[in-house]
Amino acid sequence: MKYLIIISFVSFIIAGCSSGSGSEKTTKKTEITTTKTYSLFTDKSTLTWNRQVDYKHLEKRVKVFGAYADVTMDNVQFETNGDAVLNNGSIVLVNDEYQTAELEIDLSLTRFYSDEEEEFFVSEEYPPAKLVIKSFKPVEGEKDSYTAECDLTINEVTKAVTFPVTMSKSEKDIISIHATYLMQTSEWPILKQPKPENVNYDEISFGFDLVFGNMAEKSDTAYID
Repeated sequence: MKYLIIISFVSFIIAGCSSGSGSEKTTKKTEITTTKTYSLFTDKSTLTWNRQVDYKHLEKRVKVFGAYADVTMDNVQFETNGDAVLNNGSIVLVNDEYQTAELEIDLSLTRFYSDEEEEFFVSEEYPPAKLVIKSFKPVEGEKDSYTAECDLTINEVTKAVTFPVTMSKSEKDIISIHATYLMQTSEWPILKQPKPENVNYDEISFGFDLVFGNMAEKSDTAYID
């Protein structure tokens, strides 16, 4: 009889442990993450630039009648503008929140020089510039307004930059982005730098009008306690 009671007690303990283990599994919840990736429509997107320069003093070597001569000019101001080429790009939303974006920009075909300059780029060929937006910070109280926190790489030099962005998504699942980034040329390896004391300012304003579509969606499920 004693053996029977002990066996029954052990069976009761085992059954209780088994039941508790099963209840723990049922208390776990699942979390579904939906990632949507939109591709850049290069044929519908534009990247414009406008360079404004104000030199106190400019020295250059020019060719006159077959011979070179050193020329100095004071109070030189000029403005140039044009378009840059967008190779490709994408923007990622996670659970319908803007997460990251990436653009590849061909600057090798872009020339920012004026009649006063023989060339603007240090080298003839440039690797594609890359703009990686690491996060979009919503601007409080302003609809569709964000601050883009980015890494910009030009001629193998990468720096952190920020600029304001306006974004909207249509009912047809098309995302439009409008932004302006003001570059101080002295901070980048894209020109033969004059002496700083001879320059009032030399800056380039880039205007982004980007359109994204062809959304690809995937979902991931994770178990949480």
